[in-house]
Amino acid sequence: MYVVIAGGGRIGRYIARDMERKRHDVTVIEWNPERCEQLVTETSVLVIEGDACDVRYLEQAHVDRADVFVATTHDDDNNLVACQLAKIEFGIKRTIARVNTPKNVEIFEKLGIEPVSSTSLISELIENEFSVGELIHLTSLKGGRVSLVEVRIP
Repeated sequence: MYVVIAGGGRIGRYIARDMERKRHDVTVIEWNPERCEQLVTETSVLVIEGDACDVRYLEQAHVDRADVFVATTHDDDNNLVACQLAKIEFGIKRTIARVNTPKNVEIFEKLGIEPVSSTSLISELIENEFSVGELIHLTSLKGGRVSLVEVRIP
């Protein structure tokens, strides 16, 4: 699988290392030279110094052949634009974005971008933590249409 990650901060680096460890092809687009250097030192993934909201850098990353595009920056606007460019300009079907402000989750969902909001997930886990016999509801995905459950087998 070929994964392109926009953002080489803490979360982007973690995902890049994890995907590399699982033997996936990974490219990270990061504008900060120090973060680029850190990625080059810590991983063997391809690192492109540039703005993931600029089509030129997406082309350089060969986003058109990516199986998934992930935007992990601290800025919801940048994550939204980068994912939209990947979808519209390059035809990427699966885009995932870190959403820092929970109220923005719905916007990402409406645009067909899979949102990941740690704040929303934590809140949802607290709210949905219940047991029905040996079935434990862990979280909901896809806007509540899918649930992740744990079944305890004695």
